[in-house]
Amino acid sequence: MKRSRRETFETHRPVEFVLDVGGPACELLALLLADKPVHAIVAKPGFPAKAQEYAGYREERILKLLIEIATSYRLVSWRLSPEQRAKEQNVQVGLWGIGDDDWDMSLSMHEACNKIIHADEFMFETRKVRRAALTYIRDDTILATGTKGRQHWTIALWIVEFSKRQ
Repeated sequence: MKRSRRETFETHRPVEFVLDVGGPACELLALLLADKPVHAIVAKPGFPAKAQEYAGYREERILKLLIEIATSYRLVSWRLSPEQRAKEQNVQVGLWGIGDDDWDMSLSMHEACNKIIHADEFMFETRKVRRAALTYIRDDTILATGTKGRQHWTIALWIVEFSKRQ
């Protein structure tokens, strides 16, 4: 295929923007840490439809952000130098365990992202809003479960530490 001299191609490197997950990490923190005050407002009279809409949005958005951060990180983490990879292995962002054993294994960023991508379900610790049929997320720890082969695993992901890695 012959091209004219005026045709040019711009080069774009996806790594430059794929790992830019600072914004999603901040949004994830905001959704979790501001959930109680937001629910205190939407639990007031006149907000019942907004309250239900927000609850569904919040959970869906948290899961999308977790998966976005995890996949973006994993897409480029293989490019880390051996020194950077070793450093990342020493940073704990949660705990995990296999089967019914105690959660005694440290969860690194790399492993946390793998678990998020392969999780079957996520769980939030919630508490009921006073005088309203609503719940808010109480803690900044998210649980996720899944299986690898025949082994069932569970992680406790510390969102503040997870978000700091971005």
